[in-house]
Amino acid sequence: MLTLSLILTIKELHLIQVSDLHGWIGGHRHELNYGDLGTIESYVGRVRENISKNIDATTFFVDGGDICEGTGFSDGTNPRCMYGFQALSNLSLDLTTVGNHDLGSLETFNYFLENTEQLFGPRMITTNIQFNGQPLIKNRFKYDVKPNGLRILSFAFLYMGDHTYNGAEVINQTLTIRTPEIQQIIDEYGPKTDVLVLNCHIASREKESNEVFWEMRKQFKAKFNYEVPIILITAHSHQTHTYDCLLEDGSKDANCYNTEAGCYGRNVMHVVYGYSDIEYTFNGATYKGMKMASRFYFNGFNNQVSYIDYNTGKDTGLAARFNKSAAKFETDRGIELRKQFQKWETDLGLNKVIGYSKFKYMKRGLIAEGNSMQRLWMYSVYPNVVYRDDSDAIQYAVSNTGSIRDNMFIGPIFRDDIYTIMPFPNFIYYFPKMLGEEVNCVVDKLNYPNNDPSSNPKFLVPYRAEEGKYYDVLSDDYNYPRLAEYFAPCSKRGYNEQHKVYTPKTVGVTSTDQVLKYFVENYMQNPEKKLFGVSKSNSDLVSEFMWSGFIICGLIVASVVLAIWK
Repeated sequence: MLTLSLILTIKELHLIQVSDLHGWIGGHRHELNYGDLGTIESYVGRVRENISKNIDATTFFVDGGDICEGTGFSDGTNPRCMYGFQALSNLSLDLTTVGNHDLGSLETFNYFLENTEQLFGPRMITTNIQFNGQPLIKNRFKYDVKPNGLRILSFAFLYMGDHTYNGAEVINQTLTIRTPEIQQIIDEYGPKTDVLVLNCHIASREKESNEVFWEMRKQFKAKFNYEVPIILITAHSHQTHTYDCLLEDGSKDANCYNTEAGCYGRNVMHVVYGYSDIEYTFNGATYKGMKMASRFYFNGFNNQVSYIDYNTGKDTGLAARFNKSAAKFETDRGIELRKQFQKWETDLGLNKVIGYSKFKYMKRGLIAEGNSMQRLWMYSVYPNVVYRDDSDAIQYAVSNTGSIRDNMFIGPIFRDDIYTIMPFPNFIYYFPKMLGEEVNCVVDKLNYPNNDPSSNPKFLVPYRAEEGKYYDVLSDDYNYPRLAEYFAPCSKRGYNEQHKVYTPKTVGVTSTDQVLKYFVENYMQNPEKKLFGVSKSNSDLVSEFMWSGFIICGLIVASVVLAIWK
């Protein structure tokens, strides 16, 4: 039988959350209103300072994974992501975990295994990843007793996704929870847990994150008859969310809340939870626990990092919460971290100017729009740097829209911008001499696996291939298996060619990040540099290039270019 005994004292937990930093540790050089990890560390310090006189309040600072692949700080080092992990370890985190981008590169993977214990100690946990038949790292959970007495049990889960990373295997979350090892942890710590934290590098509202919550709720109710308060932390989608947790029947769980903290160091999620004491009885024994009594969060623009107006020095965001000016907001620790980031930036040469852009190209822009980074990549970068002219097949790139990660801004292009726009050093592969109808079928199945033409395509092509013509279909070492998956249903002639290494026409360029760097250094220096576009049929969208003085092949596009200039 369950009995409750309510006490008036409210224990306050300030959950401060970041995720998917992807190397954005030194701020945003093209968006100066944003701060850096020093700003975030200062914010955490000010919160702790602000609540220090309240003996019933405490903080819990969490990172949701994916520190790697996104800027020169994470990808310009040897080994890759060395500075990313070091920067993350220097934050005063209570808890962190790994995301898929932290495991994909072999050198990053090895660095993580060799250094994680020294860098993070018990703060780094992962629950459902195995390597060589053993847990990836020794810490599969964390148990904290905070200064205000709150007892927090934490687990961390990665989504299934590609399933394996350099030999490490992601195990189904529910099956992991049911293993004897995790059952033993729950049995030991469950009766002395006030708050259960599930740090999931899984997107909000995804089936897998819901299943983690559902299984843990079932476990605690079955073992202890206890509806333990749950904080479901999600990540990976690069969005900010605050959700009520929903049970399997669709009803709201009053003792659970779900938050996701955005990406790239642009956001810091801050939720204030209030917990009240309860007593629950199970199998004749009485235990003390908690129930969620209240919650408050800063939503919308209020969770953006910094807000500093560098023209006026005023801050209407983070600093203003503490009645401090922007200049007085930073803590000594935050300033110390910033100095370290600035030194790394200089050491890596990330602030070196390597090109110039007259226009802003948007990473989210549609390929039909002149200011689309995807369009620039497909119609300018590949034809000028990659496509060869010694094949009797048409050169034809299939590009994953997720490969381009940031805008190209107006003005100077810095070395670091290459990493932020195209952080993946994917080697270029190709499938030789595919028929146009085979190409179209494969692309359609990639983009519309459920035969829903209204969904947004994940793979872009320069134009619709023509039936009966042969194409060398270019992809990369990450995406080519996705294309090959559909050869059987798409080829009546039984096309089953293996992928081959593609040698671009530009000597020394072998990977996608090198492709963009070469293009910027050779075609984005001044308006007089000539750029040649890809020729296309009249039925396709024409290619426009947005720099003064560029010559574009084909008289057919002249009218379109003139219209755009007007």
